[in-house]
Amino acid sequence: TPGSFSRVWVSGISHYDGRLYVTGYSQNMASLAVDSGEELFNHYLYDFAQQQEYNAGEKPGGSGSVIQFSSQSLHPNGRSLLLSAIGGEKLVYGLGSGGRPVCVWEGSKEAAATGFLLAGNSICSGTDNAVTVSGLNGTERWHSALQSAPADIVLSDLGLLVTRNQARNLWVHDLQSGELRWALADAADITAMAVDDANDLLYLCYFNERLDALNVADGSLAWQYDYSYLLEDKERQELVAAANAKLGLSERNGYDRATLDNVSTVIRPDGIILAFDYGFMLCLDNTGKLRWQREDLDPISSVMGFVNGIITQHYWYAAEIAPQGLYVRASALPLVRRPAWPAITASWDRISEMTAEQLALRQMDVDEQREFQRQQRLAGPDEPLRVMYTNLAVLDPLDGSQLDSMPIEGWVRTGMCPARDKVVFEDSSYQFCWYANNWQGGNRRVSAYNWLVPGGES
Repeated sequence: TPGSFSRVWVSGISHYDGRLYVTGYSQNMASLAVDSGEELFNHYLYDFAQQQEYNAGEKPGGSGSVIQFSSQSLHPNGRSLLLSAIGGEKLVYGLGSGGRPVCVWEGSKEAAATGFLLAGNSICSGTDNAVTVSGLNGTERWHSALQSAPADIVLSDLGLLVTRNQARNLWVHDLQSGELRWALADAADITAMAVDDANDLLYLCYFNERLDALNVADGSLAWQYDYSYLLEDKERQELVAAANAKLGLSERNGYDRATLDNVSTVIRPDGIILAFDYGFMLCLDNTGKLRWQREDLDPISSVMGFVNGIITQHYWYAAEIAPQGLYVRASALPLVRRPAWPAITASWDRISEMTAEQLALRQMDVDEQREFQRQQRLAGPDEPLRVMYTNLAVLDPLDGSQLDSMPIEGWVRTGMCPARDKVVFEDSSYQFCWYANNWQGGNRRVSAYNWLVPGGES
């Protein structure tokens, strides 16, 4: 459905009982029917602390704060949706039978929420230096001071709330009482965290390229796995040199190391799958034994696990002409090899031509650059060039072999949401206007890929 969301960024997609709840970065929420994409409602969520709503297409009136939503968490009962915004706003909307969202709780705006979770009868959220658990009506149940802002919050089936920050610390509290059960301090930097409820394990990936499996009840070490062998020292040096050359960066302001720190996890009943942006994937059983390994995949930005497979988002973009700093989990380091995707092949001549011109432009002095850009403006704009490409691949969780794939001429921004027999995602088909160095044109769509076993999220 191109629909109303062709005008805004999508900040989150959730599903319950055949309905998708899609929240826009620019303050609107829509509900779509999973089977058809039919729009059931689309309302503005406008004026923080005033609970005013407007139909999509109407100009919001009155005065109030502009909320820019960044993420969301749907309660398992499907009746409440927690929204978090970049300005610190935290709101819970009730989703009644009539479908119109009603704000039932507004959290503190004092600091941005840096981690949040809606589960059971609790709203869990982090701020600059604390984690807070409240009831669904917003009444604070307990509050625990931390050393710095939480980066992630997860909940174990044992009723333990696990909070980590962006440095070297992790805390495990009892969800109901707030009692601190155990903590980790002065450990190597944590790059990923996941709970394995089938085996009561907490998986932690570290910056020094190892995985620790801890017993979630007490924090004791069950086993470790070192995956640093996936990249040899020579390969790391070559990747750094190639990326800096592509981007025209020097040793002073360019990449200085290639590290396996962008890691995505899929928890399965029999263990864990680790996926790295360099195109590596490992499957470990719940004792730390390697079951299978892939080192020949295209660059990976995200994965999601299901009963009948692992959906892997592979990416490629023209690093030399794409603006840097826009892509979460999409490093230029793995882009040494160009995938043989039809959309890339079809655009390769233009990509090569514009890359050469862009690199030449960087060697000019300021006056030469201005004159070059003036001549380009006089010549008029070229047809916008697409520079971001995605391929969704389905892998067999038993051996890692590919079962299916689907190229997307754009970028899957907000991840993939399971919904009945479908995977739903935002297909952002952006195009790049190279001479003006900004994005223009293209479509933003919410798309559904009909592939899943019903209810088959892992």
